Amino acid sequence: MSAWARDRLLPPLLLVALGAGAYLAWLMRVELIVIFASALFGVSLSALAQWLSMKTGLPHRASVVVWYLAGFALGIGFLFFAGQRLTGSYGELGERLPAAISTLESRLEGKPVLSTVGRELADIREGMTANGSGESDLSDDAQEESDARQMHLVRVSVRTLSLVVVWAVLSFFIAFDGQGYVRTTVRLFPPGRRHVGEDLITSLCNALPWWLVGRVSSMALVALLTGPALFFLGIPLPWLLGIIAGLFSFVPFLGPLASVAPAALVTLDAAPDKLLWVFGLYGLIQFIESNFITPRIQQHVAAVPPMLLIGGQLLMGVLVGLVGIMFSTPLILAMIVTVQVVYLRHALGEDVKTPHE
Repeated sequence: MSAWARDRLLPPLLLVALGAGAYLAWLMRVELIVIFASALFGVSLSALAQWLSMKTGLPHRASVVVWYLAGFALGIGFLFFAGQRLTGSYGELGERLPAAISTLESRLEGKPVLSTVGRELADIREGMTANGSGESDLSDDAQEESDARQMHLVRVSVRTLSLVVVWAVLSFFIAFDGQGYVRTTVRLFPPGRRHVGEDLITSLCNALPWWLVGRVSSMALVALLTGPALFFLGIPLPWLLGIIAGLFSFVPFLGPLASVAPAALVTLDAAPDKLLWVFGLYGLIQFIESNFITPRIQQHVAAVPPMLLIGGQLLMGVLVGLVGIMFSTPLILAMIVTVQVVYLRHALGEDVKTPHE
């Protein structure tokens, strides 16, 4: 092929390749987020293994196995001792939420603007109760729709379980043979720029685990504050609602806001006179978490600017869904570190510090 033909054909071929890559990434967007989550937890597990190796002298791979088995045993122990109680609480929560939504519907009925919200709540309540209703007098079309909904839920559950298994397996292997993956990734850079790849990977491996440490610490503290406080207020299911608040805190900003909804609905069904107390409690805990807990943690870990945080969560929610919202913050942090290392430090020659340096 002549140089003229190559110069004419190369740009269109590159555009086609980029378009095909973008389309493939769109089709696999959830799977790509799962792979990123595996890298996040795998790198964090590797950091824990390095700490254990320094303290005990165990080989790195043995330390990874110890941490992995410890996490697995902790999860099994939690399910064994608290799983039955939480399962019963979850079933009770599933019964209380439709009743609370029905109460809220009746209060919004007849309001000029809020009646639209009431109709949307009615649709949500019907969707929640339809899955558990075993009525035999359903019409054929309604029965087919109910069966289709149940099959869809089964497919979603199986797919979610498979993604969780993939996440757990990939996280283990990334931690187990992290150096091998690092060497392979660095070799993808041009020979003269491989020091950039090494610097980038080192910076990411410093920032991402410490971000995860910060979020896990915040989740634990929010759960420990919320559960007992709801218990003393006399709200039903305080420990389950505390765990929900802690889990939702994994997603900064939007997570704490969303965690208020189940607590408010349970309170509306069981003790409407305490609703303002619950709102005040969640507001106080969020204030403490945002102004005292998180700043102290972020003195030692990585933080993401609020504008990028909220914008990234909204964008990933539209593009990917719930799993995108969950991991939008560490993904944005990884992008920030990449720009700082590749562009600012090595392309422009600026003296910049990445998170946790």
